[in-house]
Amino acid sequence: MLKTITNYMDISMITSGNIEINHNPIDLPLFLNTIYQEYKPQCASTNLTLQLELLKGCEGVIFDSDSELLRKVISHLLDNAMKFTSEGSVSFGCIVKPEILEFFVRDTGTGISTEAQERIFDTFVQEEISLTRGYDGSGLGLSIARGLIRLLGGDITVVSEKGKGAFFSFTLPFEQNAARIPDTMVVEPNVIPVQTPVILIAEDDEANLMYLKAVLRKTKITVIPAFNGKTAIEQCRDHPEISLVLMDLKMPVIDGFEATREIKLFRKELPVIAVTAFAMSGDKKQALEAGCDDYIAKPITRELLLEKLKRYGVI
Repeated sequence: MLKTITNYMDISMITSGNIEINHNPIDLPLFLNTIYQEYKPQCASTNLTLQLELLKGCEGVIFDSDSELLRKVISHLLDNAMKFTSEGSVSFGCIVKPEILEFFVRDTGTGISTEAQERIFDTFVQEEISLTRGYDGSGLGLSIARGLIRLLGGDITVVSEKGKGAFFSFTLPFEQNAARIPDTMVVEPNVIPVQTPVILIAEDDEANLMYLKAVLRKTKITVIPAFNGKTAIEQCRDHPEISLVLMDLKMPVIDGFEATREIKLFRKELPVIAVTAFAMSGDKKQALEAGCDDYIAKPITRELLLEKLKRYGVI
């Protein structure tokens, strides 16, 4: 349900022109491998093979784009491929071409008829009524993907035959001379693994808090909850053993932005990961400006959350 609501918000913001684009350097192999690790368990659970293909010239590539919007595009294409593929494989990757990066998602699923290939990018559309009854979803994924890609300066196409799978590809502008940065210049957080990790989860929605606790149940992490920003500040002051904060940005009393600013005044080195359902409203930029060290958008997958915690030495 949260994903459906987010899709409605995204398409509304695309059509109204209210999306803020935040360019940042992206390590291409690392970026795609992170998505691969996130989707691999989902594919395995449905007996699909997931493949990541980094083709010609992708090694060491750094490029400028909006990583959150790009992740959302690839996620919509992967979700669509998995939805319409009951057996076989889903693969995705990238190839470097003159002045562009070409990303692709390929599947061995039901395929798309020639007549439907342009219409599927319209809002609320799956290929045909008979298919719509057999597959869930809002019908917004491909229209969101196309809208975001055009905002990022590219376009998206599809090649498919009925019953023979589909091949979606999209391009992004790419400056060849700025392509590669030595590995020594890629900055990772300097963290020491925590022996007895304690994290603060600042979240005013009890269902979301229960979900996060369930994800962390099999780890050695102790969770301290805070249901508003004021309590989050107090808990960080009273519990020096807290080694990381998951900070929901939309909270009562004091919001996550101000709570982070306050926490960083007396615990500058404490990692704060911003959490929000509004991934396209400029929250990422505001969160980083407020002092957050990282950012994760709802709905949060178990794989992505554990990857973030591992990155900061909590697990």
